[in-house]
Amino acid sequence: MPSATATPRGAALPSPTYPANVMDLPHFAPLEVETYYVEPVATDIEVFYTIPGESWISWFGALKSGGATDPPGSGIGISILNVTNVVQEGCTGHVAADPPVGPTVGDMATALAGLSPFVLTEPTSDATIDGFSGKHLELTVPDIAFQVSENGTVFPGCTDGELWSWIGKPLGNAFYGYSLPGQVEQIWLLDVDGTRLMIQTLTSPGSSEGDIAELQTIFDSIDIVP
Repeated sequence: MPSATATPRGAALPSPTYPANVMDLPHFAPLEVETYYVEPVATDIEVFYTIPGESWISWFGALKSGGATDPPGSGIGISILNVTNVVQEGCTGHVAADPPVGPTVGDMATALAGLSPFVLTEPTSDATIDGFSGKHLELTVPDIAFQVSENGTVFPGCTDGELWSWIGKPLGNAFYGYSLPGQVEQIWLLDVDGTRLMIQTLTSPGSSEGDIAELQTIFDSIDIVP
C-alpha cells in the first residue's frame, strides 16, 4: 500500500493552481486577484470569472462586505448556481413552493417576478451572456422595517427576521442574504445547452462606485463552459 508523505514542519505549502475551483476553498475564505470557477451542483457546466481586487471572499461566486462608511449590513456579491425552486413567500412563507417551479428559464423567471414581498423593478426581458440566451429581471428589497443587531441586520416583521427567495444547492435552504431595504438583485436565467443556469448580483444602497465597478468587472469576465 502506498504511504502518505507528510509535509515537513515549517515547509511551504504548494501554491494553488489557477484557475481554481472556488468551492474547494473554505467558506468565506479570502480570494486572490486571480481567475476562479464554479461547477454548479448537478450540472456539467463550469463558469469562470476573475477577481479584480482585494477583500473579496469565497462563495459560489464572490462576496464583498461594505466599507466602514457604508450602511450597516451593506455589501455586494455574485452567485452562480443551478436554481431549482423558490419559497412560497419571502417574508413569512419560508417553505418551498409546492408544486415546485417548472424546469424552463421562463418558468423560473415568472416565479421570481411574482415573489412577494420583493418589488419587480425591471420586468423580465430577453438577455444573452457569453453567447447563451435567457431572461433578465431585477428585484428590489421593499421598504420594510429593519433593525441593526449584533449579528447584522434583521427584518423584525419576517420569520426569524429574514427574507428568503430562491432555492438551489449548495444552499441548505433558500437564499437569505438580504439585509437592507433598497438592495437590488439582478438575475439572469440562461439556457446552457438545456440546463438552466442562474447568475445573480446583489448590490446595497450606499455601495461605493469602486465596489460596484469591481462587481461589474467580475460579471464581464464570465466565461461559461458547458
